[in-house]
Formats: sequence, structure tokens, C-alpha cells
Amino acid sequence: LVTTEQCYKFLLPHPQCNIQNSECGFILKVTPVSREETGKFNIELSVDDKDYPADLHCHRDVISSANMHLVIEVYFIGKWCNRGISWWGRPEYTVGGDVRW
Repeated sequence: LVTTEQCYKFLLPHPQCNIQNSECGFILKVTPVSREETGKFNIELSVDDKDYPADLHCHRDVISSANMHLVIEVYFIGKWCNRGISWWGRPEYTVGGDVRW
């Protein structure tokens, strides 16, 4: 559960990359939903160099938010399946105070 804005590092090797002492990948910045600001939730691909540590670089020729969706793996009715949660809209609070996506 994300309660504060966080950046998450994902590795994605680039086939023609030969940069030493660094890995290829990208950063997703997650802004959580809150009771006060239910519309604030956001997941975005960071293209800001200040979000990238020295050991990670992004190939903007390959990585773009136009062709990216967030998928989670869940166990559902006796089998593991992938669910594309970025297509489901934004999470919200239920009457009981739980967060539902």
C-alpha cells in the first residue's frame, strides 16, 4: 500500500546498450489516493533526470508512457492471471474506508 508519493525502479535491458556501471530501466512515480484528495492518484513514467539514480538510465527511444500499461499478477479462481490495472480507472474509498480499485 502506497501512502506517500514514491518512485519505483524497474530494470529493462536495452539490446544495444553498452554503458558501463549503469543499468537500463525506468522510474514510475506513484502518487497515492487520499481521503482528502480522491482524484490525486496517479502513476506516471518519470522522464525527469533528477528522479534517476546514477546507476540507472532510461532509453527514451524505447520507453514512453504512450505504450505502457501497469499489469499485476493475481491468483483468481484457482489460477494465476495478469490484470491490466491501468485500464481500470482510479482507486477510490468505499463507505467502510477501504481503498477499492
